[in-house]
Amino acid sequence: MNAGEQPPRLEELWGIVRQQRERIEELERTRKRRRHRHIGRFSVGLLTVLSALAVSSNAFASIPNANGAVTFCYQANTANIRP
Repeated sequence: MNAGEQPPRLEELWGIVRQQRERIEELERTRKRRRHRHIGRFSVGLLTVLSALAVSSNAFASIPNANGAVTFCYQANTANIRP
């Protein structure tokens, strides 16, 4: 504060505090939205990887080997083909 200046009044200081609180609330809302968006992207990525793995394993199992046999999983007690 320079010589001859009056100190800020209490109302002015409370106005600054209110502005800072509003800015903090805005930043917290933005941070929460970004966190939810990150979780959504992670879920989509994980689902994509798991889907690709399932498709590729089924495709690999349906390819005949050198003897012409197709390999697949089945239940030993009922001999039902498992998906």
